[in-house]
Amino acid sequence: MWLARFDKSGKKSNKCPSCLWEVETAGHIVHCCHAGRVETMQATIRGLDKWMKKVNTDPAIRECIYFYLMGRGTTSMLEICNQHRYGVSHRNMARAQDEIGWRRFLEGMISVEFRRLQHKYYVLHGLRTSVKQWTTDLITKLLEVTHGQWLYRNIQVHDKVAGTLATIEKEKIQTEIEDQQAIGFDGFLEEDAYLGECNLGDLEITSGTDEQYWLLAVRAAREATAIEGRKRKTTAGGTTSREGRI
Repeated sequence: MWLARFDKSGKKSNKCPSCLWEVETAGHIVHCCHAGRVETMQATIRGLDKWMKKVNTDPAIRECIYFYLMGRGTTSMLEICNQHRYGVSHRNMARAQDEIGWRRFLEGMISVEFRRLQHKYYVLHGLRTSVKQWTTDLITKLLEVTHGQWLYRNIQVHDKVAGTLATIEKEKIQTEIEDQQAIGFDGFLEEDAYLGECNLGDLEITSGTDEQYWLLAVRAAREATAIEGRKRKTTAGGTTSREGRI
């Protein structure tokens, strides 16, 4: 979206580079239904779930968070509690979180009920783990889910091989390569003749750097050929003038 705002030419789109449909906003980043985005989010959520298991998270809290995140805003946490028949305390936690909302949850805004229930679980099972640290780490893990979406987006846009910007640039390169090949390489100086025989790489799997160097070399070769041609004309013209005086 910011690329479009700062683009004075008006050529850059403000659409999401993944789905190419919705306007790219902070909210859309976590709701985009593009297969790669969904897969990335699910992978980071599974990573969060493994962490919750490792630090002895209350199983009910763990399931609520996992299914709530996987629902991507389509199901409330209270519905999850009701489906699993959790008690009043967990339903109160769910109601409080639903008031905050799914997107805010991904921004690290969690109900205080999570901390209270997790502390109760630690005490009940004789675990001397810091609930404050658990809460801090949970918020960090939630932010990592959102950050994963931004990383995916930035790689898709800026990756030198497959990114959106790279693809646009490589389309320009490919067009010029085809134009140069259509003109042909007849008349090139002997030292530049090899340029017409170069095997160029597949732009879909390369950054296009070699192709750009090839285009620079071809442009230089055409200019050198033109200069040499002008020199020959000048020389030929001078010879004719001298012969006329004789």
